[in-house]
Amino acid sequence: MRGIPRKLYVDNGSAFRSHHLEHICASLGIVLLHAKPYQPQGKGKVERWFRSTRDQFLSTLNITTMDNLNEALRSWVCRYHEAIHGGTAQAPLKRFAENIECIRPAPKDLEDHFRKRRQTDSSQRQDNIPQWTLYEPRCRLSANR
Repeated sequence: MRGIPRKLYVDNGSAFRSHHLEHICASLGIVLLHAKPYQPQGKGKVERWFRSTRDQFLSTLNITTMDNLNEALRSWVCRYHEAIHGGTAQAPLKRFAENIECIRPAPKDLEDHFRKRRQTDSSQRQDNIPQWTLYEPRCRLSANR
C-alpha cells in the first residue's frame, strides 16, 4: 500500500454505495465521491485500466492456483507501473510519485478501519446500553493472498 488518498472517486455500483464503505472513508478522513450515472467519460482512467488488464494480463493467463494468479498479477502490475505510457509519456509510478504530497501515510491500525460493527439488541440487557460487536470482513480467499 502506498498511502491513504484524500478523495476516492468510485462508480455507482452497490459495492460503492454501502454504509460500510462510507464508514471506512469517514474513519480514514477520505472524501467519497461517486461518478455520475451513465457518464463513462468521468471514469476514463479506470476504464482504461480495465481494458489494459483485460488485453495485457487476462488474455495471457494460464493459471491453476490462487497463489499463481496473485503472483502473476503482482508481477504484471509492477511492469505496468514502470512502463512508459503513451498518453502521459511517463511511467504511472513516476507520475504518482510526483504528487506524493497528496498521499497521507496509512495509520498503524488500518485493518481495524475495515472491520464491521453491529449494534447488539440492548432491550435484553438490564442497563439498556447498546453494545457493539466487532466483526471481521468476509475474506474467503484472504489466506490465498
